[in-house]
Amino acid sequence: MKMSGSPITVNNLSKIFRLYPSAKSMFLESLLGGKRHQEKVALDDVNFTVEKGDIMGVAGPNGAGKSTLLKIVAGVMPPSKGSVEVNGRVSAILELGTGFRDEYTGRENVLMGGLYLGYKRREILKRMGWIIEFSELEDSIDWPFGTYSTGMKARLMFSLAISANPEVLIVDEALAVGDTSFATKCFERINQICMYGATVFFVTHSMGYLTRSCNKAMFIDEGRLVKIGDPTTIAQMYDRIMLERNPEIAVDPYDFEEQLKLDKDVALLECSVAGLDSANTILVGQRIVFSFKVRSKVHIKNVFAFVQLVDTADGSTIASLHNRHALNEHYQETPIALDVEAGISTINVEVPYLNASRGKFALNFGMAAADSSYSYDNMLVFARNCIRFKVVRPDLFQNVSIELPTNWSIESKV
Repeated sequence: MKMSGSPITVNNLSKIFRLYPSAKSMFLESLLGGKRHQEKVALDDVNFTVEKGDIMGVAGPNGAGKSTLLKIVAGVMPPSKGSVEVNGRVSAILELGTGFRDEYTGRENVLMGGLYLGYKRREILKRMGWIIEFSELEDSIDWPFGTYSTGMKARLMFSLAISANPEVLIVDEALAVGDTSFATKCFERINQICMYGATVFFVTHSMGYLTRSCNKAMFIDEGRLVKIGDPTTIAQMYDRIMLERNPEIAVDPYDFEEQLKLDKDVALLECSVAGLDSANTILVGQRIVFSFKVRSKVHIKNVFAFVQLVDTADGSTIASLHNRHALNEHYQETPIALDVEAGISTINVEVPYLNASRGKFALNFGMAAADSSYSYDNMLVFARNCIRFKVVRPDLFQNVSIELPTNWSIESKV
């Protein structure tokens, strides 16, 4: 790889794979000549530059050429045409288990994997304690790697890759198998190394990761670079195109239902939602605002309000939003004080980016006094299934626990 001013520069990059029907056809073509193969264009004339400090996310459907692009940028696969210039020390996670062997322990694999990534033995040994602590695998680090779950393998590999402050970090979907808390910690670490000038280039099918962690993103489809832009625009493009290509996930209208359990002093008068279409449906990644109109006989200072997002298929709560534990756009906890005046108040809960799996959902809303514990018995008001809607998400088919940034506000009429 050549050296240039930018960490990553890709010019007129193409990759064409030869597909042979059998090994015999490949042998005969090499021996006798003549074309006995078909060609699959994985990348077609791709051009872009990633600047120092950028976190560039790569989105696109399966088979679009994303992983091929990362392998070429990482230097483990040659291009058919064009050039790739990478400036800086590269650390790459392209596939789970790369450089790791199942029969060796996690500790032994850290050493071998580090050597595979180009680190010196003394560097790895010096960072071993940090790697084990960051991976949160202290109790299992001396187990055989083959006994690890997929998530544990991802933890160890990622901890190794980011332990040495690489100048260019390349990641292909490794974070998709980790739990939410570890993934959040990983992105905090990524942001930390980027503050020192590192560049991150990673593929993901999670538009939540894309929008919350990247400052730039690109959309690749059928081997072509369609667009480079801000992550929100790319995420919306991805979801829109996936929806168009998968019409079977379209949904029918679903009317709201209200089942309210009210307190004598406080009543929930009305629930509403902004951001749904006429079929009470929202595409993942879009903004949504839930509003709850409350009537109170007395002034209530610093109320504890919460919203639960419930999957109606099995009744599981996949997100719990609290004004006391609200997350900002950087996923940092930022408590928000809400005072309910005597009279009518409207509590608004804005979710700038709804990152949830597809399906039918209902909202539970509750409100308690400031000194109350989180128990339904202490609720001033609690409403179950007060808002129902559907989420359309083409790329994810299982429900997981999620964390959502929210903006809380209250409007009062005495």
